[in-house]
Amino acid sequence: MDLALRTKDAAFRQRVIEFLAVNWPVENRAQRWLLAQSGSSAYHRLPIVQQWLGALVTQGWSVPHWPEAFGGPSWNAVERAIWERETTLAQVPTAADFGINQLGPLLLRWGTQRQREQHLRSIRELRVNYSLGCAEPGIGANLAQGTTRATRQGDDFIINGTKLLQRTLPLDPLSAEWVLLVIGTAPAELTFLLVDLASPGVTIEASPPAAAGGPSRSRRVRLQDVWVPGAARVGAANAAAEIWQRLMQPGGFSSTRIARNRVQLDGLRELAADAAGPGSNDAGFAGQLRALEVAQLGQEMLERRLLYNAEQSAGQEKTLSPATEAMLVLRADQLDQAIGQLVQDALGYYALPAPDPELLANEGLIGPEYALVAMQGMLGQRSGPQGLSAEQLQWYKDIIAKSALAL
Repeated sequence: MDLALRTKDAAFRQRVIEFLAVNWPVENRAQRWLLAQSGSSAYHRLPIVQQWLGALVTQGWSVPHWPEAFGGPSWNAVERAIWERETTLAQVPTAADFGINQLGPLLLRWGTQRQREQHLRSIRELRVNYSLGCAEPGIGANLAQGTTRATRQGDDFIINGTKLLQRTLPLDPLSAEWVLLVIGTAPAELTFLLVDLASPGVTIEASPPAAAGGPSRSRRVRLQDVWVPGAARVGAANAAAEIWQRLMQPGGFSSTRIARNRVQLDGLRELAADAAGPGSNDAGFAGQLRALEVAQLGQEMLERRLLYNAEQSAGQEKTLSPATEAMLVLRADQLDQAIGQLVQDALGYYALPAPDPELLANEGLIGPEYALVAMQGMLGQRSGPQGLSAEQLQWYKDIIAKSALAL
């Protein structure tokens, strides 16, 4: 089976690599393992990061999944996968994931002309922070048990309740910030509202540290008699189920997840070669690493074959089906957990789940610097951008089951 890139795809990949070489050179990628901490606002204020984000906007590649009519490059499925893989391997700073990958496509499909004019350019130019607010404290994303409500007042809404905002990487902590709230207006009815977090009655609480000792994965926002105009509603009531399905289902993220696993494996191989961790000299370690390498290569080959098959079956714009995308994401998530566990085995006692900042400041590091984030990343990955929440895992399994049963 010949799985080499076709000539036109190889040329596109080379164009991407040249763009990365100019705008995110190798010296910017040096701290491979510490990029897990890049969610801080200070990181995104660095000149090299601002230069990268500006280059994306100027090139027109800040929204790689969007059609050309709305400022995107109109790439086909294979080109999008190449972009996701190469940028992930280059460890570029990520920003505005929710706005670009989820909210933007929702507005393209269900948004009004006014909503598109108000938000699409801000998303594309990376000028505004957007997040998702569907989960609630204590119940997660189980919307059937949600207590946050939006009551009608004429054509408008009054919102009361508490939501957990999906943690996103800030473009600029001082820029405007909006949230797509998923709330109930009546039993078994969902409403999607775009809300300005600077609105009166909105209180954002400071994020408590995550259980693993790293940054919090969400923020709590309290809404007390928050007035939202009816024009902020996304989609009609009869489209709520379809919008919710689009929010939850995978949408072109498998390429990123598979490439992230490649980055982690490369780092793990370097760790073993340096013998930095006491566990990397174990007799069974090399065999476990080889098994993960084979599994990773198999998934990369499977993804490329599925992409080419999808394109040949229905034209250049054809993407992977939701069931196929879900299957790839779940396989990548399982491999991610296996890699994370082997990293801990290699690091041994150097892997610290919650190091004492005062002790570090006084005594300095014990072992390699990436040991500070390796354990935190593994413990927190179930709710992080690489790991999947319990709700997402079940949703993806449901997508696969319904496809198999032709439901």
